[in-house]
Amino acid sequence: MKTKTKAKTKPTMKWIAAAPSASPFEPDGSVYQVRHISLQKTDGPSIRAALDEVMTEALRLAPANLDASKSDVMFEWDPVYATLTVTFTDGQNDARDVLKLFFKTWDREQRKAPLGWESDVLMSDRRNRVLFLLETRARQVKPELKKLFPNRRIRLRFREHSSRKERSLVH
Repeated sequence: MKTKTKAKTKPTMKWIAAAPSASPFEPDGSVYQVRHISLQKTDGPSIRAALDEVMTEALRLAPANLDASKSDVMFEWDPVYATLTVTFTDGQNDARDVLKLFFKTWDREQRKAPLGWESDVLMSDRRNRVLFLLETRARQVKPELKKLFPNRRIRLRFREHSSRKERSLVH
């Protein structure tokens, strides 16, 4: 007698949408729609699932946010607050939709960590983990991007918060 096994389904994370609002840095400027998810667990599968969800949502929102002037999807890592922010941009102006992934456990740990080289190593390790997983996922979605934008070159980019240095997620 065969027993049926339940197919494993990937749990989807629930995006929380904030009320559309202007940037606090430009109160009279553009209005942004920020959506976020929070990650409590920081084991490998949880991080991978969260980054997959962010990439999936970025692809879903890309057609509405990448107009003729905007061709970059920027993944910006903030090591101090353990937050990944995704914007659709031309390098100077961002589109309406913004995604945020909060690594709650890492943020709490970072606030408790003493300042010094150990803290810097911890932040660097986390950045490298996020970057590696984003690069892996970006290579997987490259064909989908080409289908969504057959006549345009859309770039998936990464930078660390407060840095001007950017790198491509797809080589």
